[in-house]
Amino acid sequence: MKNILFLVTLIVSPVFAQAEEANNCGANDFALQILGSGGPFGNGSASAGYLLWVGGQSRIMIDADGGTFAHFHEAGANIADLQLLAISHFHPDHSAELPALLWPQNGPLTVVGPSGDKAFPSIPLLLKPESLR
Repeated sequence: MKNILFLVTLIVSPVFAQAEEANNCGANDFALQILGSGGPFGNGSASAGYLLWVGGQSRIMIDADGGTFAHFHEAGANIADLQLLAISHFHPDHSAELPALLWPQNGPLTVVGPSGDKAFPSIPLLLKPESLR
């Protein structure tokens, strides 16, 4: 997961290093939108959730806590445009809205995340069709 976050940082860093010319990203730009950054017990804001826009479309989402799904739609993002959903770990303040993003799926979506342990399942186990019923 650290590799994914590092890759996203490398991609987005040049965008923030340039002088800000406008609030909206252009058709060929990258933008990182914070959907939520509050703590696990809430203070009126959503917890962890980040959205990477590429060419004006929502392509990568990192973490999906409570409140981020609503912010996702408020931002004008489209689930069908998502290509990658990365979950850093399965604490509820980073993954509570994962089911909402997985159902219904309207196209191919790569989901990556933890390998699992005694306390939490792995992403492949979680994504088995029979486990979503």
